[in-house]
This record gives sequence, structure tokens and C-alpha cells, in this order.
Amino acid sequence: MTPDIFDAPPLSKEDSLLSDLYASTGRPLDDLPYTEEFDQLHGAFCRKYPGKSQRDVMERLFRLRKGGFLARKGQALSNAIAIDEGDVNLLENLVRKYAGTLGQRDRLPYTPEFDKVRDEFNRATAGKPLDAHALWRLIARIAK
Repeated sequence: MTPDIFDAPPLSKEDSLLSDLYASTGRPLDDLPYTEEFDQLHGAFCRKYPGKSQRDVMERLFRLRKGGFLARKGQALSNAIAIDEGDVNLLENLVRKYAGTLGQRDRLPYTPEFDKVRDEFNRATAGKPLDAHALWRLIARIAK
């Protein structure tokens, strides 16, 4: 017999706070990295649980989402920009290079590997440099 959601242990106090803070952002999780809302969430979380890096908090949010413990949010507050097929291929290759596969993209935010993807993508697409949030939105879109 497989366990169901009612057999799942309750969230820890830490995860419960994180879930509540996430719900207050008004952003879907794929629209949250590299935003002011994430910075506020991170700051509020670290006031209660100091020493957690941005990466630690983002990784925990992704795990909570995958476990079904985060409420689904509505539309993204920012739009992914349009890029041509060549730039999509470049970005896919960079994500694979630094994350392993497109499916492992959630490993990238707030890591040196993400910074390398951004630097290499911006260098290769000179004239269209993207900030971290815009690039993350593209990665989230192409990896779906």
C-alpha cells in the first residue's frame, strides 16, 4: 500500500515559515529567483534562521515544490524575453554544460555555475546582455 498525503509528516517550523514567506511573494517559483521579492523572502527567513545562503533557501523552495508543499501561484510578474532559435540552442547547451541536463536546471540559481551560464551567454550574444532574472526566466521557459 502506498502512503498518501495524509501519511506525510507535517512540515518543520523552518519549512512552514519558508512556505508562508513564499506564499506572500505573489510570484510563481520559476519567476522568483533574482528578484527583490526573493531578496525580501531570504532576509525574512534568515532573521529567524541565520546562516542560510540564497542557494540554500532556493534549493529548499524547489524541494518543497516538488514535494507538493508549496501553493501554486498565478502568472509570472515578469515575462521571458523572446530570443531566436540559435540563442535557445546556445542556452540549452550552456545549461547542459553547467547543470548536466535541462531537467536539472533548478540546481543553477545562486551558484557560480549560473554565473558562468550568464557570462558565456551574454558574451556570445553581445549586444543583448541579460540580467540574472531575465536569463533565469529564459532557462525556466526552455527547460519545460
